[in-house]
Amino acid sequence: MDMTRARNYYPSRSNSLTADWDTAINGILAVNGGVQNWTLGAAAKCNIDDRSALRCKFNTDLQLGMSLQQKLDEHVMLTLSFNVDCGNVLRGGHKVGLAIEIQA
Repeated sequence: MDMTRARNYYPSRSNSLTADWDTAINGILAVNGGVQNWTLGAAAKCNIDDRSALRCKFNTDLQLGMSLQQKLDEHVMLTLSFNVDCGNVLRGGHKVGLAIEIQA
């Protein structure tokens, strides 16, 4: 495979529906020689209040991702996230994440 001929393109569009709701669509076009492979996705973000946000994404590879982010105080942010491969739910390999961000 000649990697010098491989190209990737990333078109996207985002929109703020309201002060609390943002949406986006994106794509990845991978071109290698004469082969093209598209992945399309859609995402949304909802600001629950001034200290927390919920994010959700889904793409044509049947991956579902969600995260909840909560600001605990002025310097500490907690994030809980997961990613499920909906095309292979019983196979496993799903991801769960927990992050604590502390700013000095």
